[in-house]
Order: sequence, then structure tokens, then C-alpha cells
Amino acid sequence: MNAATLAQDVIEHARSGIASMHALAKLGRTHDAILRGVSARDVLRARSRDDLSARAELNLANVYKMRGEHREAIACLNHALLGVPESESSARGTIENTLGETLLQLDSLALAAAAFDRAEELLRPLPLAHAVVIGNRADLFSREGRFGDALREFARAQSLVSATAPGHHARLLLEEAETLLLLGAHADALVATDAALSTASAKGLHAELVRGCLVRARALIAAGRAAEATPEAARALTLARESCDARGIRAAALVACELALFEGNPSQALLHAAIAREGDSELDIARADIYAAHAQLAMNNPENALHRARSARSTAEALGVRIVEIDAAVAQADCERALGRIDHCIESLTHAVSLAEDIRGTLAAQRHRSAFASACLRPYENLALDLLARGDATSLGLAFATVERARSRVLLDTVLRSIDRTCATTVDDGELARLRARLSALHASAAREAPTQPEPGSPSNDLRRESVRHTHAQMLELMREHERSLDLLVARDENARGVQSMFAQPLDTESIVDALESGDALLAYFSAGDELFAFVAHDGTLSCVRAIAHTSDLAPLIEKFLFQLRSTARDGATPRNTRATQVLSRALYDVVIDPIMRSRIDVALASRLVVVPFGTLHALPFAALFDGTRFLIERFEIHTAPSASIACRPRPTSARKLLDRALVIGVADQHAPLISREIKQIAALLPCDVLEGAQATIASVRGAVRARRCIHLACHGRFIASLPMASGLKLADAWMPVRDLLELELDADLVVLTGCETGRHAVDAGEELTGIARAFLAAGARCVVTTLWPVRDAVAIDIATDFHRRLLTKQRPSAALREAMLAARQNTVHPAWWAPFVVLGTL
Repeated sequence: MNAATLAQDVIEHARSGIASMHALAKLGRTHDAILRGVSARDVLRARSRDDLSARAELNLANVYKMRGEHREAIACLNHALLGVPESESSARGTIENTLGETLLQLDSLALAAAAFDRAEELLRPLPLAHAVVIGNRADLFSREGRFGDALREFARAQSLVSATAPGHHARLLLEEAETLLLLGAHADALVATDAALSTASAKGLHAELVRGCLVRARALIAAGRAAEATPEAARALTLARESCDARGIRAAALVACELALFEGNPSQALLHAAIAREGDSELDIARADIYAAHAQLAMNNPENALHRARSARSTAEALGVRIVEIDAAVAQADCERALGRIDHCIESLTHAVSLAEDIRGTLAAQRHRSAFASACLRPYENLALDLLARGDATSLGLAFATVERARSRVLLDTVLRSIDRTCATTVDDGELARLRARLSALHASAAREAPTQPEPGSPSNDLRRESVRHTHAQMLELMREHERSLDLLVARDENARGVQSMFAQPLDTESIVDALESGDALLAYFSAGDELFAFVAHDGTLSCVRAIAHTSDLAPLIEKFLFQLRSTARDGATPRNTRATQVLSRALYDVVIDPIMRSRIDVALASRLVVVPFGTLHALPFAALFDGTRFLIERFEIHTAPSASIACRPRPTSARKLLDRALVIGVADQHAPLISREIKQIAALLPCDVLEGAQATIASVRGAVRARRCIHLACHGRFIASLPMASGLKLADAWMPVRDLLELELDADLVVLTGCETGRHAVDAGEELTGIARAFLAAGARCVVTTLWPVRDAVAIDIATDFHRRLLTKQRPSAALREAMLAARQNTVHPAWWAPFVVLGTL
């Protein structure tokens, strides 16, 4: 064999070694991959094959990066760039992208962004390679807290590779899942992670399996499912160790820290934090220091804890990673509080809240703003409590303003019309139409197959009822899947369009207090930890009543009360015995109202209570609370609102071109034949237009509700607690779910809903409501009269008719409803019949 042939064989052998590196790394044999790469590189350098040695350097860099050995990776990439001529744009673009990935893992965000910019310019003509760069930039945006930008870029990258490169699509899904997790969208993060893990497992993608298991573990912890998270974290650690993935081992240690703290084992958390601090990543060190601060605090070492928290905050601020900076500021506040430094504590939490508000302002999708508000509630809660602890009048006002910033912000954005709802959609109309059509069919089927109340009968009837329940449950699951798909589609559309205008800011404390009318008393409840407290404003004075109740004790009591009311309402005859209900009603009065009355005796002189509930209190019929002598509705008008800012928002100053004629809509059927009578009685009272029976289709209602000051809807309502977005109203041709109600174009002063349970809501941690009445507020109604549980048609008709009659005498809605309910009580003593009606919205 001559020398040329021998040399060529050596080069081919080296090329073969380079090609085998990917397979070895994919199998977790990263050490073997490095040995092959180094040997091949040295051979090729010796033979002046700079082009091939550059490829070896790139592959080595990828393996080093996989192992968490970033400095070695950067050295390889710099050598690779020297060996590739400027004319080979695709090769240089790939190297620049890998350099950006490595710098990103080293938390050098500015340098990483520059590398990605250079890579994108070089790789733009290559769809797959271009998608890789876009996804990496999205990951960078996520670290910076630019979540809206990140999600928009992830969607763009996925559109380029989802059908052609499943492996890379899996990686993008995992990166997107991490962003969703930081946002607090835990359910969406789990869906994306499960899809990615399925592909990673089928393709044998070792690094993606490690990352996916850790994302899944963190999502489960965030959802309160730590027991399920433990095996996921253990699997990730095993896989990382098998492949010598130092970065994966440190990431697993961070998850183990979180689990140890969740399980009340701070000493174990400190051990895991020490492991997480062993790498080059300043960000990982900052995260480890936050966990260590919580652990030290739990072990009664506040000074040590404060040192760790301050270090983490300083690092996160220097890196520009705002979400970690929030966590560090909250940890620092906990330490300052333990040391009795309340002013320092307030400074840290004020900073955390300011950062949270900034991040929220980058989120275009309502779904994500709501999730983030829920996930980031703690700094708001703690700041309110610390301000209250300081005790002065200024701090009291700031505490109330902080609470207002924490609740129902997405609804506030919508009702104040700060978001431009007229922007052109980027959603595929065909896909959207298919999902909507399928959901409409499922709504109708679910209504037909809904299980009825148990009846005595033969075993065959029991089997049939069980079959109906099973079928109904299957339909709800299908609806849940379709609703989730539609939610994701809409969220991607909103992200793609970006933030269109400034979001709404809650009213300041002075504006809210000044907006209350003479005789109004505002009761704004809030819960922090397990403490329920209330801000009370009356006659120009604001105060706070602390420690009203333990929230955990209140929820079961409310549920028992509601069970009594709903079960009584289902009885065929008007009940006369109110004793059992009054016992619960009195107990709730003593917990929820009496502490306020004893603290602020002047509230007893008010004529109207403006109630802003919190959590489970949204389901409570305040009118039916009993003080031992009278029901609350006998003493006060009662007006409820999702937040004080919504209750007190200014009325429009410009003249509105609205029809003077009301709109009355009714759809009767065999289950509610008296709706026809209700429509006739209301129409006889009001100058109005009527849509009844077959005329009341979804299309006709959509057109007719525009520019109406008053709208009355008498039709079946349905609230599905397990799937609130599937709740809705039954019109002539189909069920109109919450999602479609949100798209109505309203500018109404008042909407009256007499259907069953139209006032029930699901409530998330950020006090965002999901339900029929909330949908009407979001669609543009200033005020909604609705019901909290099913009520007999005859009673509903009497109350609704009397309510409209009193409105015509210029009474405000809360006064008109109070008088109508008191009149109904003369004939129907039990509150199950007269108390479900509530007024919700703006004063």
C-alpha cells in the first residue's frame, strides 16, 4: 500500500470516528465520544485538514456542552471557526449557533444573543437550521423574562420543523414547556412535556429524556403533586449520571432541593444545593442559593439565609434574569422579616412586585397573564401583610392597592378595554372553525346525556344511570381536550400578534374610596396564607379587619351551606322549615360579617354593602347570611364585584349611541315552559325588542345585543365545575359556551340572566373567574344580575318582573333587586328560593 493510500485511509478512519460521536453521545457514552473526537481531530490537524478538524471540533463542542463542560466547548468552537472559511456560511452558522447555546448555558446572555444573530443571518436559507436558531433565541427570551416573545418564537420554530424533524420538535417542546412552567401554566407544560418525552423515548434522545423528566417533575411539584414528581426526578438523575451529564446532574439537584423543602427536610435541601452550585452556571448557583436560603431559614439561621438570598438576588439582577430575581427578592424578604427588619422586607417585596408587573406586561395571551398572576401571587400577599404590620395610614392604603394589583387583572384589562380586540387574527380559520364545530356538537351531546338525579327503581335502571354517567364523563373529557386545543390555538394567536397596547392599572386607593357613593360600605376580602382579612371603606375612611377566619375552615362551611340551599331548591314544594339552613347561615355570618360589624360599627349605618369576595366567598350568597334576627338583605342592598377597581371604575364620559329599547331573549322548552310567561311579562313592562323561541339563534343574538343598554336573557344555563369554559346558555339552535359569550360585542349597562347557575364561577389563585356572568362582564356589560344556583321558574319570574318594575322607578340595580327579593320572601320563606340572585359588576 503506498503512502497516499495509507494517508487517505487514516483520514477516512478519522472521519468515521467523527461520524460515530453523535451515536455514542445519543447512547449516553459521552466519554467514549470525546476520546473518538480528540483522536480524529489530532489526526486531521496533523494532516492539515482544517475543514475536517473543524467538524471534529464542532462535534466535540456538542458533547462537552451535553456534559456541562462549557469552557471546553467554547475552546473547541473557537478553533472550529478558525478552520472554516467565510464562504461556507452554513458551517459557520452552525458553529455560531452552537456557540450561542453554550454561552446561554454559561448565562452570558448578551454574548449568546449576538451569536444567535450571526447564526440566523447565515442559516436563514436553511429551514431546519433556521428553526434551531429561532428556538434558541426563544430560550434566551424566556431566561430574560420576555415570555411573550419566547412563546411567539417557539411557535415560529415549531411551524418549520413539526412535520419534518420530530427530534428537534421534541427539543422545542421541552424548551417551550420550561417557559410555560415559569409562567405558571403547569397543565400546559405537562402536555408539551409528555408529547416531547414520547418522541425522545422513541428516538433514544438521552439528553432530552433527562431534560423532559426534570421539567415534568417541576411541573408536578408546582401543581402540588410532589409524590408523582419524586420518581421523575430520580429517573432524570439516573439518566444524567449514565451519560456523565454534569449539567443534568446539577439540574436534578435543584429539583431535589425543591422536593426536600416541600417535604420539610431542610438539611437534605442544603446537601442538594451544594451539588447544584458545583458548575460554571451563575444562574444555577443563584437558584441553589435561593433554595439554601429557605433551608437555612427553616433551620433558624436567618443571617446565613439572608447572605444566600442577597447573593442570589445580586447575581440574578446582574444576569438580567427577572423571574429568578423575583424568587430571590421574596427569599430575602422572608429573611428580613425573621430578623425583624420590616422596612427592608417591604423594599424587597416591592421590588419583586414591580418585576412581576413588568413581566406581566410582556404577555399578550390572556391565558398566560392569568397563569402568571396565579403563580406569582406570593409577593403580593406578603407585601400586603407586611404593609399592614407596619400599621400607619399610608401603609394601609398601599396594602389595599397591592391587593387590588393581585386580583382579577385579566378581567380588569378586558372591561377597561385597554386591549385592542379588533386586531386581525393569525389563526387558521379552518382549524378554528373545525374545533368550534366539534365543541358545539359535544356541548349538545353532553346536555342530552347529562346524568339525572338518582331515582328509586330496578337494578336495570341503576345500570342505565351508571352507563349515562360514564358516557357523560367521556364527553366531558373530549370537551376538555378540544377546549385545551382551542385555548392553545388562541394563545398562540395572541402571542403572535404581540402586546397591542398598555394593560390596565387598578385604581389607586384614594380613587376607590372617593368613588363610593354616600351610604356605601366596601368590604373587600383577601386571603394570604390561611388568613382571611377584609379592607373596609365607609364614609371616607379605610381600615382593615385582620384574622377574620382561617380560609381552610371556611370552605367546608360554605360548601355545606350551598348544599342545603341547592338541595332545598330542587324540592317540588315550597319549603317552610328554614332551621337547618339558618344554623349554617348564622355560623357564616358570625365568621364573615360579624367581625367587621364589631370592628367598624359605622358600617351598620350604611345602606349598601359593596362586597368584593375572595376565593370560595365568590359562591356565597351574602344576602342569605343570618344574624340571628334578620337576613343581611333585610339590612342592606348588596352589590358584588370581582375587584374594587371594577366596582368603582368610572362611567363613560362621552355620550354613547345606544338604543333606548331593551332586548328580551327567551328560549322555553319542556323543562322550562314558564319562560314564555316570563318573556311576556317583561315585554309588557319595557319598551323592548323580543327574540323568542326559534328566533333566538346564536347568530341573531350576536347581532341583536349590540348597542343595547339593557338585555334580559331567559334560557337554560349550565355550569360545569370541572370544565368551566364549557359552561354556557342554551339558545334555540345550540349551546353558546363561555368562549363564545366572551366574543359578544356589548356596551350594556345591565344584563339580566335568570337561567340556572349563571352566576357560578371557577376561581383560580389570581382571582380570575371563569363562568357565564364573568363572560358578560368581559364582553362589555357593566353590571350583571344572575343566579348562584337553580331556582324554580315561578319564583324567578316574580323576582325578575318585580326587579324590572322597580328599575323603571329609577332605583339602582342593587336596590331594585333587594326590594324584589324581599317581596318574594313574603311568599317563599326559605332563602333557597329567593336568595340565589346577585348583582355583579360596576356600581
